[in-house]
Amino acid sequence: MDNLVFQIQQDSEYAFKQLYQIYYAKVVSFITGIIKERDIAKDLAQDIFINLWLNRKKLDISKNIQNYIFVASRNAAINYLKKELAFSHGTIEAIQADVRTSDTAEDNLFAKEISLLIEMVVSEMPQQRQLIYRLSKEQGLSNEEIASKLGISKRSVENQISMALKEIKRAISFYLIFLLCMLS
Repeated sequence: MDNLVFQIQQDSEYAFKQLYQIYYAKVVSFITGIIKERDIAKDLAQDIFINLWLNRKKLDISKNIQNYIFVASRNAAINYLKKELAFSHGTIEAIQADVRTSDTAEDNLFAKEISLLIEMVVSEMPQQRQLIYRLSKEQGLSNEEIASKLGISKRSVENQISMALKEIKRAISFYLIFLLCMLS
């Protein structure tokens, strides 16, 4: 394995592909076990390997690459869960409510930006998801009422709302990261 790491440090894409093939499925399974969402686990695993490749020159041959990969996987999963906790379902509505009741001009601007961002994200959603989200969040209909009104299952409504909220959370996360970078 040390030779593989050395080859990767020397820009060997073949060695990197070998490492990827050895560990990718294991990393996805490991992360899925923590966050319980396989698609997101795949994205996080991809990010881990991208970062590994980008930082290949800094890899320490004396360290166990398997430990490095799984520590990176654990950290990625924990960071994801922290972000999810910070932007839980109720948080989106709370942010919108806080935005509407803020006092300062700066707060008002931030609130308008967040509201506009959410509206942009919602307007770019597939038509069915957009309709379900609007019926739920803007008209206050229950999942059962939406399902009945649209002639679909309650589970479909729940799935569409969940996907909508994930899209919104992701957009807000990127926006906040962008703001933090701008302020730094």
